[in-house]
Amino acid sequence: MSYLERIPGFAALSGIIKTIRWPHLILAAVAFGVILRLMHFGFGRMLWLDEATIAINFLVRDGTDYFEALEFRQIAPPIWMMVSDGLWSFTGNLEYGGRVLSLLAGLTAFILFWRLVRERFSSPIVLVAVAVFAFSYMPVYYSAEIKPYIFDLLFSIIVLVQGLRLFEKDDWRLSDSLWLGVTLILTSCFAMGAPMIIGGFGGLLGLKALMERRWSAVTVLVVSGTIAALIYVVPALSAFQVQIDQSGLDQGGMGEFFRRHFAPFPPTSLRDLAWYIEIVQDTLTPMVGRESNYAYVVLIIIGSVVVARQSLWKLAFILAPIAVGFVLSAAQIYPIMSRLALYIFPIAVLLASFALEKLISELPKRVNWIVVAAIALMSIGSVTWYRYYNTFNPTADPKDMSQELQAIADEITPDEILVVSAWSLPAFLLYRHTYGLDQINWTVVDRVECFFEPPIDIQNRSRVWYLRGPFEGPGPRRTTTTFDLILDDVPQRIDLKTIDNRLDRLKYLDAAPTEPLEGSCEGREVEEYLLFGGRPPL
Repeated sequence: MSYLERIPGFAALSGIIKTIRWPHLILAAVAFGVILRLMHFGFGRMLWLDEATIAINFLVRDGTDYFEALEFRQIAPPIWMMVSDGLWSFTGNLEYGGRVLSLLAGLTAFILFWRLVRERFSSPIVLVAVAVFAFSYMPVYYSAEIKPYIFDLLFSIIVLVQGLRLFEKDDWRLSDSLWLGVTLILTSCFAMGAPMIIGGFGGLLGLKALMERRWSAVTVLVVSGTIAALIYVVPALSAFQVQIDQSGLDQGGMGEFFRRHFAPFPPTSLRDLAWYIEIVQDTLTPMVGRESNYAYVVLIIIGSVVVARQSLWKLAFILAPIAVGFVLSAAQIYPIMSRLALYIFPIAVLLASFALEKLISELPKRVNWIVVAAIALMSIGSVTWYRYYNTFNPTADPKDMSQELQAIADEITPDEILVVSAWSLPAFLLYRHTYGLDQINWTVVDRVECFFEPPIDIQNRSRVWYLRGPFEGPGPRRTTTTFDLILDDVPQRIDLKTIDNRLDRLKYLDAAPTEPLEGSCEGREVEEYLLFGGRPPL
């Protein structure tokens, strides 16, 4: 008898392990994916910048108002806004009621994807695909955020399920077409990526039906596609484009963030060619992990070859949304970026699964486990680490300002003032009531060096608090323990004390600066600029 066999309980544990089969491991992966999403939702983390700017619209708008340009430069499907508004109003809670729609979409997408791969692949590949989906950062994170991105993932999977079944069976019943038509209409109501999903998947199915002279299917797809287009285009013209024009999202500043995600086509320089490599990395990294993205590119290429040998129609169907997304990006209409490209994720994992199935079937039996474990651990390990703070410790995430707001509530006095930066403003507007900060003196600034008078009279304030946002650096530029402040275009010397990561306490010292000031605040329209044209919830 070996040493291990003498350990109490070893024999029983060994017997249990011997009874474990692939279905047990797959169910465990499914259960963990569900639990992970419920955990992330259950923390009820405070709303951050993007969520807060959406949620403020719930407080100042209602009904058909959502078909107009939204406050705070936000862009979202009007139907999704109306349903989300109704759910949070019913529950009276933004952290849970406002996110429950995303949770339901995220859970549904995960279960449907499990069914999608279970119908097509062997158990080892199903385990890998389900595990990757369970741990992937973006499907988990956007299952608990007041944003519509998770619906791109959900409807991409639904249409994949419906379309692949049509490709894999001989008959195309009217009921199949009707269900597909309903899905396309719902996609337009809830998904930001509706043009890619409808134009790609729906367009390929419509073309196939037309070439095969399935006139009932063609009729249903044309009618449903027209309805879906109207649902999407009407708000696009009345709200989306107006919002883009008013906010300058297609111009300099923040607009450059979107412009750099437009495909340079045709590429005319090495820099243009490098864009294609970088955009693949930027898009796939939050989905499958930094160490895995290029491995997935290889697997996607291999999987495409495998599917092409089965059916060119099927391959064209699977890749169609990516092709449409590229065309719209090259036309500078719709950028390619990870949170706007969640419809790509199930396509990538599906093609990678086809590749793994082919590769493993041609490898020796003992290598199967090595390949499966390597791919699974490469994805799971990377993505889990990437998402640690958001999932397991949300209050430590840079987007959560609860600790800073609590510190202000505990220590601020009536003769002090709170200066709120642009990036922290929406969350502050939502949560100042929760932390009892309604009556404090506060204002909003572009950057900390640019305090203006009015509303700040620094000489009559014993201390100024500065609340930074999630994307700002470690605060004002430091000399030693002080930094120079521009007050009404006059330099002032301010003492600085930092609390945690995003909260500074500034004490006026009434001393002349000893170093030259950098930059200028002349001509800044502070309040109007930082409110993004939005109305704060009074």
